[in-house]
Amino acid sequence: MGHGKNVVPAVSGKVAYTFWKLRHGRKVSKQNFQCRRRRPDETVPELAQDIRRLMTLAYPGDRSSMAERLAKEHFLCAIDDQELELKVR
Repeated sequence: MGHGKNVVPAVSGKVAYTFWKLRHGRKVSKQNFQCRRRRPDETVPELAQDIRRLMTLAYPGDRSSMAERLAKEHFLCAIDDQELELKVR
């Protein structure tokens, strides 16, 4: 019966760590999403796919029109080529 006392702190510690990791992970994902730029060897479709992945990590479950606009703006900024950006717009 003495084992029950140790289980609650262990479980609550794991739960707290999981929630901390989720919150911290989203913060890092948001930073990566906001700072993402196209690599010299990267194609536009590859960039778009990675922006979508980062969007999903930064804002899980958000499929609103505002989220789509945010992803589009970050994609256009990430192209990092004004001429190409104008063509894509």
